[in-house]
Amino acid sequence: MTGRAIVTGCSKGLGEALCLELLACGYQVLGISRSTPPITHPSFTFEKADLLDLRTPEAAINRFLTAPSMADEAFLFNNAGTINPTGPLHLQDPRTIADLITLNLTTPLALMGAFIRAVNAEPTTVGTVVNISSGAGKHPYAGWAPYCGSKAGLDMASRSVALEQGETGVKIISFSPGVMETSMQEQIRAMKKSQFPHVERFHSLFTEGSLIPPGRVARFLVGALLDNRLPQGATVDYRDLIG
Repeated sequence: MTGRAIVTGCSKGLGEALCLELLACGYQVLGISRSTPPITHPSFTFEKADLLDLRTPEAAINRFLTAPSMADEAFLFNNAGTINPTGPLHLQDPRTIADLITLNLTTPLALMGAFIRAVNAEPTTVGTVVNISSGAGKHPYAGWAPYCGSKAGLDMASRSVALEQGETGVKIISFSPGVMETSMQEQIRAMKKSQFPHVERFHSLFTEGSLIPPGRVARFLVGALLDNRLPQGATVDYRDLIG
């Protein structure tokens, strides 16, 4: 069996950890991001791309999945995202809001569509999409209106596409990884209280050592996928996997 996996936002954090875990499980992996990841492995392919421009990643997905022949099993991890801009909505630049919505919601939707088309062209291929969401898609935070809205949209879009695909089509999962020790957490801790009123909670999580290593999240997520423990249309939190 040939297994292939595509991971966006692969240069660090959860994206890098997912690539490493999938490679360790014997998958061929395509990583897509603006920055080059520190991964050297014969089964790893890197595509440098700005995910605000969908032409390059869509073409890369099609090439990777179909050359030299279609994979028996394929995964797409829509992991790339941004939390910026933050702060009161009326103080934000509409252009940066549009970029956030594109990266966090429009790009995952477009790549889902491209992935489903490629998988459906080969009836024997089993395909799964994992959209990396956030608890902020379920719980509102002052100062994060665009981010919360984009992740809530991704959750609902995942459920909708899962209904379209049904039990015999491409499986669609929405996954919230919890509060991990990543560069995004560093950005959050650097925010002013006027920009993000909840910032002290994230400082406390850091000082208490409560942040989750991305490698641990990747290990639990990939394990659950390979054990087929996540049903079609599932909206899953990291805590669901370890509980």
